[in-house]
Amino acid sequence: MLRPADEFFFIAHDLRTGKPHLPQRTTGFGLAGALIGELILLGSATVTPGGLAVIDRTPPSDELARRALGQVLSEPELHPLRTWLAFFSQDAANRVGHRLVQAGYVTPQRARRPWGSSVKYFPTNVLASEGATARLHGRVLRGEQLTVAEALLAGLVVATGLARQVWWDGDAEVFREVSRWVHRLPPSLHELVAHTEATVGDAVLTQRT
Repeated sequence: MLRPADEFFFIAHDLRTGKPHLPQRTTGFGLAGALIGELILLGSATVTPGGLAVIDRTPPSDELARRALGQVLSEPELHPLRTWLAFFSQDAANRVGHRLVQAGYVTPQRARRPWGSSVKYFPTNVLASEGATARLHGRVLRGEQLTVAEALLAGLVVATGLARQVWWDGDAEVFREVSRWVHRLPPSLHELVAHTEATVGDAVLTQRT
């Protein structure tokens, strides 16, 4: 079963070359938002005025979610959502890529360069890897109802600047429909999308100065 971070990973990467469609930091923030969103969807965490708070200490069955929850639990104080977005973004691509490798959805390929090495991930199942894009594209265009997880994914797609990657043929009404679904998200998830978008915007401004 693909989770929000898995589906965002596929949307954010060119499935033929393994290269991200976005700058590395932006991809990281989007994946971090999706990982935090998974904890919220599981009922493990919520967003409070003080930051990201754990509301259920039960370890999730998914190893990556379990590790993420453990890291939040290890902090004696609440931290702002943007702090966690920045923290998880540092290695979110590798973490999610590893989960997809373990599940058999992608094959890693390491490229060596003079300044180091990097890993690209190539899908083993094209239908599964293209599923999120096709589903979001089709459901919004047909006016169908999105699940909460799909609306979260749509929000993160917009927040990171990937909207045209999904709705390449969409007009203004299509993007208004996407916005309506994002605004219908539960408060914690809506707050998560808003903070992800703001964090991405801050990173872009920092690069320009």
